Amino acid sequence: MELLAILIIVAIILAIIKVGSVLWRIIGVIFTIFLLWVFKDDLLNWGHWLIFEGGAAEFLQQVWSFLVEAFNTLKNWLSDVL
Repeated sequence: MELLAILIIVAIILAIIKVGSVLWRIIGVIFTIFLLWVFKDDLLNWGHWLIFEGGAAEFLQQVWSFLVEAFNTLKNWLSDVL
């Protein structure tokens, strides 16, 4: 009988921990959405600056060119080998 009582108490504690962790996660997601909504204009301005004035667009274009050139080089090498 004591073992059954201990198992029930452990089950209740685990249930409280699981429900609590789910609630904290839900609260965290809601708070994150709230912060994104409040600071959306600042984030959009920062993103615009980063892409167009910070040089990210040029960097991404250079990365894309490098990948295309590497793929073409690999393709030509494979066609020469085969």
